[in-house]
Amino acid sequence: MPAPEIPENEEERLRAVEMYEAISAPAHSSFKKITELIRDTMGAFDTGISIVKKDTVRYYSCILEKDPSVPRELAFSSFAILQEEPLVVWDLSKDERFVDNPFVESAIKKNGFTMADGVSRPYRFYAGFPLKSTDGYRIGALYLLDVRPRDLSPTQIMILQAFASLVSSHMNLAVEVQLRKDEHTARLLADKMSSIGRFTAGIAHEVNTPMQFISMNNRFLKEGVGALSNFINEIGDLFAPEGTHGGAHKASADVAQLTKKHDVAYYSTELQETIQQSRVGIDRVTGLINALKTFSHGGGSGAGQHVPAHVNEAIRAALLISRHEWKDIAEVELTLDETLPAVNCCEGEIHQVLLNLIINAIDAIQTRVLVDSEFKGLLQVRTFVANGCVVVAISDNGGGIPESIQAKIFEPFFTTKDVGKGSGQGLALCWDIVVRRHGGRIHLETDTATGISAFYLHLPLKEVLRPNH
Repeated sequence: MPAPEIPENEEERLRAVEMYEAISAPAHSSFKKITELIRDTMGAFDTGISIVKKDTVRYYSCILEKDPSVPRELAFSSFAILQEEPLVVWDLSKDERFVDNPFVESAIKKNGFTMADGVSRPYRFYAGFPLKSTDGYRIGALYLLDVRPRDLSPTQIMILQAFASLVSSHMNLAVEVQLRKDEHTARLLADKMSSIGRFTAGIAHEVNTPMQFISMNNRFLKEGVGALSNFINEIGDLFAPEGTHGGAHKASADVAQLTKKHDVAYYSTELQETIQQSRVGIDRVTGLINALKTFSHGGGSGAGQHVPAHVNEAIRAALLISRHEWKDIAEVELTLDETLPAVNCCEGEIHQVLLNLIINAIDAIQTRVLVDSEFKGLLQVRTFVANGCVVVAISDNGGGIPESIQAKIFEPFFTTKDVGKGSGQGLALCWDIVVRRHGGRIHLETDTATGISAFYLHLPLKEVLRPNH
């Protein structure tokens, strides 16, 4: 069994690993939810996060109560960190790197390798998606393990890559929160971490639903293609030299019988519809994953870095990520100016503002729904250009904001929500990002008579002076 190579940047990589483990970043509760949803969606035996240390690999599994460690030379993730692309091994027992591995030998000898939890298990399948630190060091992997050989479809690989990006971003945020001395930045990062945790379960559902019917459709396609293949083969046999006796009339009757036997008419009609449904499902998953990447990475801009950004795309991403929050309680109306110019901004921060304002509107609608189950919410989002600014208007019919508290809504820690439901930082952070960091404006217009409130976000189209911190 060949030993895994040691990365060239091993010394720097280990320093990054120590930092992530020192703050217990991989053990964050939201990662348990993420790995559980991946396990359910992919149908794997186990999923989790592995951190490759100096001599061992530590596993944060979704099914093990403890966090076991495995000698580095035996761990599959030690190989996963050696490459940029995911490491997917459909049958570990047929890969020379792992054929003598005790975890894999057990698959052949039917004698599982016993880990610290006392459970013996043979492994046949591994997929590892590298997790990267802020500086780009591969500190470990988001992994899948199974006790049977299997493969991953391109769609499944795309989903897992997006979740690996999400996990990396979340761990990097946890580290930044610890390192940042800037109170604003720390609060912003902490609020973003909270948002990621809030949406994990909903994102799981949104990914899982189309993946389920894609999987069902694929089984039907396999069945249908098999039936048509058998039909074609038997037609060929029918017209083979030894099958031509009896004349054209008998052959015609036999064809009709075979057509009925193999449900050719049914499959010919349904297969096209099934393929179209699968395409719709794949498009839904692709859209959600792209939105998730946008939110996780902030469009690729670094902390505080201002780049040209398209606000309409950010709005669509925020609505897609939060769909599970509003789809059952509200209709969404979009009136977006498709000629909107790009805005020079810190994309990650503006994404956070838009998501906070949308969630604020959803929460207001949810409050009314709890009182009146027949109430149907309306969330409206508009974009336009006015007075040298790109303007985003986000309105809801959640009941309005009383005049007595309107002056306080942008104050830090002010909230009208119950204890445990809100920190009171969301709107204060929105104001800080828009006004202090982007030279823009944000204001509220509310009509208590109609129960409609609207937040207006004004982002200057010209470059503005920004704080140095």
